[in-house]
Amino acid sequence: MNNYEVLSTIKELEVSDATFFSEPYFVMSKGLGSIIYDVESRPYIDMCAGFGALPLGHNHPIYQDIYKSYITKSPSEIPPCVQGLSDVFSSVDKYELLCRLKNLFPGCKFSFALSGSQIITTAIKTAMLYTKSSSFISFRGAYHGLDFGALSLTQRDYFKRNFHNWYGNTYFCNFNSSDIEKEIYSALDQASKQKQRIGAVILEPIQGRAGCIIPDDDWILKLRQICTNHGLLLIYDEIFTGLGRTGSISYSSKVPADIICLGKALGGGLPISVCVASSKIMDAWPSNKGEAIHTGTFFGHPLASRFACLTLDYILSQNLCSRVLSVGERFLNSLHNNLDEFDAVKSIRGKGLMCTVEFTKSELGALISDLLRKDGVIAIPEGELAQCLSFTPPLNIEESLLNEVVLKLKNILKYLY
Repeated sequence: MNNYEVLSTIKELEVSDATFFSEPYFVMSKGLGSIIYDVESRPYIDMCAGFGALPLGHNHPIYQDIYKSYITKSPSEIPPCVQGLSDVFSSVDKYELLCRLKNLFPGCKFSFALSGSQIITTAIKTAMLYTKSSSFISFRGAYHGLDFGALSLTQRDYFKRNFHNWYGNTYFCNFNSSDIEKEIYSALDQASKQKQRIGAVILEPIQGRAGCIIPDDDWILKLRQICTNHGLLLIYDEIFTGLGRTGSISYSSKVPADIICLGKALGGGLPISVCVASSKIMDAWPSNKGEAIHTGTFFGHPLASRFACLTLDYILSQNLCSRVLSVGERFLNSLHNNLDEFDAVKSIRGKGLMCTVEFTKSELGALISDLLRKDGVIAIPEGELAQCLSFTPPLNIEESLLNEVVLKLKNILKYLY
């Protein structure tokens, strides 16, 4: 069995929109730390880490210990639960995760889901319940997930009555705009003329899929002040940037947000996400009378919750946020020192271990991604025109591997130019 054979079968059986095929072909098989192997046992430096979902890399020992706890040595031993039923019967694992989150976000309440897109839906619903508005402000270049929502197809009015206008209107402003106050006011005025009322603003503190777009230091603070002045909730989508990726658990430690969405890294490779907001805002949700209006079978799943507990413990105990800032700065400097000489490089930017090289030509990021994969490195193209190359490795990646990646990238640019 080789990569091509496996991908050929996937292409034959899977919906054509799902998996992208490009040479050299690559199918994941196993991994340890910052190294991932394909089905032909070839190793690759993983500079993607599952779009940031593997903060400690592949199969860290703390997770392997969990796996072992499910292997019983005798019939009298009873392994931990892995079932769903999250809104009916809670697990001790979810309890322990909630306690950890409470310590990180005092005075808040929490709602779980499986994915980033799902937790954005939770944030939207929360904002709608609290503000009684279904209109939002977002930003050009934003990426908040692709779930369209199945609520409109659900028949029972009990689940729908609070969200009949769930699709609402979205007004887009320019990210990091110097005229952001004017743009927000214009959006509010436009909404008013359309007999709409905007209730919240949602943003990524650093735009990820757009190519690691970093706003000016005081821009989000100014946005926070504008939201407060106009009675708007401020929602942070920190699914990509949070939990250590850019050097902090949440950007809200610098500039407070009303609602925070976290995911990806939280589960250490397993699907779990969480919406965080003050008790005042979360109490806009009705009390569960035996039938929750927003839930899912696997929300707060016991095994994912256990992974999340250990992930948070490790990030905090090993002070990975601080490590990410120092290692990320050295990595960024190395990229500058080795790549600034190339005319094809337009910009190099990043914060912590969320870094991007932007090229002068569209799709050059995608081409170099393919060439790096051929040379044993997994990196992902970004930007609307695939003009960027993204690096989001494990937070504990060895610096020697980062140096190796920089040299491989430099050699590819020498080959191309």
